[in-house]
Amino acid sequence: MRRDVRLASCNAIAAVSMVQEGRDAVRSSGGLRPLVMLLAEGSRSTVAAAAAAALMNCSACDTCKEAIADCRGVPMLLGLIREAVARCNSAGGGAYGSGDAARNGGSATQDLHTPGGCKAAVYAAGALMNMGGVITVQELLMAAGAVQVLEAVIRVAGPGDVVATRANFMLSWLAVASSAAAGTLDRRSEKSDSVISPSATPRSVASTRPSGQQSLRQGGSINSQQQPQPQPSVPTPALGQPQLSSQHRITSQSMVKPESSGAGAGKPAVVAGHA
Repeated sequence: MRRDVRLASCNAIAAVSMVQEGRDAVRSSGGLRPLVMLLAEGSRSTVAAAAAAALMNCSACDTCKEAIADCRGVPMLLGLIREAVARCNSAGGGAYGSGDAARNGGSATQDLHTPGGCKAAVYAAGALMNMGGVITVQELLMAAGAVQVLEAVIRVAGPGDVVATRANFMLSWLAVASSAAAGTLDRRSEKSDSVISPSATPRSVASTRPSGQQSLRQGGSINSQQQPQPQPSVPTPALGQPQLSSQHRITSQSMVKPESSGAGAGKPAVVAGHA
């Protein structure tokens, strides 16, 4: 498929996915997997950036969050952020300096001053932040080395970098998840050392769920359970930069509008509902 056709298609999907009906249509028609596959074009690709924007909009839907994760969307989105860090012109180089750039994004050219200068990374970070409350996504992020990548973003980012802001929020998600997992393991260890009375009924045994763990809603599963929302410790991005919502939680008013492939394509995305 020609590049301009793919770009137009991604922009159209990003537009329709600004509302729930559109997100449902994209998911039910199998549109999420092709969007994830287009991310492989890399952080310099306008097609990958448009696909990431569409996935960011779709990730407002809880069902889409799990569907994106099922399509290997988590490591692919994280890969765009990793490439953006590798492209940054950091003085010390560090873990993502020029020596590792070729392994993380193809070319070793360092053409960014801050990760937020890469639109694909901005939208990828937005999608992952939206999905960060899902336990399955948190596990996939940890397995993909997200902590190291996100810490590298914060280390090389310039002031007011939106990717760094979102990275900090994702690190908060992962910290909450790690604490919850550690608490669950400790309680399981304590329970394994105790002897359950023969007179205990299944109901009384089942009621020993670790404190703080939410009960599953009807039709839900443990993998879709949401963690308590942490609070970010860095300031929100400056006015004019793409952002998901004032509370860092995705809503139907926090979608990005697709960018035009013609004149004005360089303008920052406008948050729906804001001037």
